[in-house]
Amino acid sequence: MPVLLGAIADDFTGATDLANTLVRHGMRTVQLIGTPTRPAPEDVDAVVVALKSRTIPAADAVAQSLAALLWLQAASTRQIFFKYCSTFDSTDCGNIGPVADALMEALRTDLTVFCPAFPENGRTIYRGYLFVGDVLLSESGMRDHPLTPMRDANLVRVLERQTPHKVGLMPLQAVRRGPEEVRSEFARLRREGCRHADPRRGGRRRSHDAWGRARRLPPGHRRFRRRSRITGKFPPRRTLEAQNGRRPAASGPRASRCDIRLVLYGDLGSDRGNARNPLGLRRRSAGARRRPAGG
Repeated sequence: MPVLLGAIADDFTGATDLANTLVRHGMRTVQLIGTPTRPAPEDVDAVVVALKSRTIPAADAVAQSLAALLWLQAASTRQIFFKYCSTFDSTDCGNIGPVADALMEALRTDLTVFCPAFPENGRTIYRGYLFVGDVLLSESGMRDHPLTPMRDANLVRVLERQTPHKVGLMPLQAVRRGPEEVRSEFARLRREGCRHADPRRGGRRRSHDAWGRARRLPPGHRRFRRRSRITGKFPPRRTLEAQNGRRPAASGPRASRCDIRLVLYGDLGSDRGNARNPLGLRRRSAGARRRPAGG
């Protein structure tokens, strides 16, 4: 059975948060530490590959991410998802831009969307500027981060310094007019030579319809918010059994939600209900497995 969603995460903590989020909302999920070397587990909906590539040299991050992609493709994964931090942790050398470019090239994708907004945790975007709470990212504590100091809150400028490709903005007005208008904006961005687009603000209800059946889910995109868009229905709940003597990791109300942003598109500040249950799925108590790369 093919894997429905394959996530490539640039750090362990965020990968764990994402795996917990998927499990809590109905997806049978396995987290793998490092680049996998053995065949994909059976009877799972999602696989999260946890790399430690956020602050290593860009060339190494690209190599690790492409290796993870090849493994996911060998497992016939239907959707590829690149996970990064909601504060866009990176430097002028990467690694978000170089890894995204490499994944797009490998998947033959000519346009993708970047949207790290997570209003429930104080991360919002306005006209391409990322806010942490009430202040710009560049005025927050991330300004003096020892490894990835974020001193520019404009995501277009940040991303342009990491990629040779043009970066554009998706206007909120187009998203509000519906999927057809969004498709028109995507076409415009393509004509202008853009490969990356940042949303100016908000607009999540229609954007996933406009994105179509892209093989690579863009960061921040929420097309897997509704299970029917991936599988129609998930199979009946089954408890994931421990393998190799390892017990499944429990996930529940205490599990972290700091990576729910990955399934949001734009600013959800006015829709707290969906922010609390971003996948729009019936809650189930299932287990998540974490396995080392070779295990």
